[in-house]
Amino acid sequence: MSPKAAPTPENKAAVDKVSFYSAWCKRCGNCVAFCPRQALAKDEWGYPVLANPDRCTTCGLCEMLCPRAWPRSP
Repeated sequence: MSPKAAPTPENKAAVDKVSFYSAWCKRCGNCVAFCPRQALAKDEWGYPVLANPDRCTTCGLCEMLCPRAWPRSP
């Protein structure tokens, strides 16, 4: 499983934008490749992470393109 940074008061809102369930991830990269704002990136194990939370608009495209439909926008 991909480790996640603990939310701090500074990044809590950003961390809550999109959540990932690593146990279901196939590491296909669809969410990272097609993010229109380049908010996502792959970590060192190939799992997607919200690397640029200020760029995320919670459009839901990552969820639509996921073969397992596991990224969740609020």
